Amino acid sequence: MHLRFADLSDPGCKECLQLAEHASHAVDFPKTGTPVKFQDIPRLKKQPKPDFLSREGRDPTGENFYNSKKLLGQLFRRVPLEHWIPEEWRGVDSPSNGGVIEHALRGVGLYGLGLPALERPSEDLHQEMQYLLYEYCDQLTAIGKFHTLSRSKDEPVSEAELVSGTIMANWSDHHRRREAVNAMNLQVSIIFDWLFLNTVSYRLDA
Repeated sequence: MHLRFADLSDPGCKECLQLAEHASHAVDFPKTGTPVKFQDIPRLKKQPKPDFLSREGRDPTGENFYNSKKLLGQLFRRVPLEHWIPEEWRGVDSPSNGGVIEHALRGVGLYGLGLPALERPSEDLHQEMQYLLYEYCDQLTAIGKFHTLSRSKDEPVSEAELVSGTIMANWSDHHRRREAVNAMNLQVSIIFDWLFLNTVSYRLDA
């Protein structure tokens, strides 16, 4: 509601200040025991919302929304609308495109960052990293299959979604989506912790 009033006027408008005051009052309720009176809360009559408040799966250009002229609206409309589908992993080497990553790293001044130059690893290091990669891929694929909305388990949530902490598929129940994303992020963080510990352990033993 605050964003809607601010978009129609500005964040310092009377309604926004009233909402802030009521929010502060509500936070103090456990101490004061005095609840906020709902009839005192500023409300908007049924009218279109700014486009940046459109929910997932809703058309922000529909009659229920309008183009916000404020910064949030401008940023919202600058987000590309192309329907991007992550490339399916074929099980070769890595779900990531290693060539693209290596090419990007070669354009970075690693020495200036205190990092060693890219060199061909020893056979022992290569085998150890390959083992970690296979385990990483297996665990990440299992998480992706568990959280996919597709009826086919052969279409798991992509690595890009898992690593960035989001699921691009449209959900009708946003509460369930939030729970799924939280669970997914926890599982992925465990994998990253395991990967980090094993990598550090190998470097200490080397």
